[in-house]
Amino acid sequence: MRVRLIIAMAALGLAVGLIWCGPKVASGKEQGDKADQCSVTVFPISVKPGKNMSLDFRTTGATVVGAFLERSDLKDVQLGQSEFVPPDTDDVTEIAADFGRFVGKHPIKTKYALFAQFVGTPKTGAKAIVTIVVDRKGKVVL
Repeated sequence: MRVRLIIAMAALGLAVGLIWCGPKVASGKEQGDKADQCSVTVFPISVKPGKNMSLDFRTTGATVVGAFLERSDLKDVQLGQSEFVPPDTDDVTEIAADFGRFVGKHPIKTKYALFAQFVGTPKTGAKAIVTIVVDRKGKVVL
């Protein structure tokens, strides 16, 4: 399952990075103020059920996602210093609201914060990937 998670994290990082910074114009310069928007704090990933996933693995997962975000032209990628523990629910709206409140109480230096949760087991692999992005005030944006 760990190899599958790393592949999924790489895909997640690339996808979010491309959404954020968008394509470059023919001159090679970034469009408008997109460069200012390219800053994110990545919090340790969550694995559900995560009985055997240590904080070290979840933090390493955040590092992998952050590395791929940087490869996607995000200019300022940081790792969250606190761990967000999502509520035990499948309701993405509730998880997003909780993450927003968490970020509101744990100030970040970047413009956005990212949290990802992988749902699956070693036998089934990743069944779903929940990705939540909030601004520094905790407002859900993705």
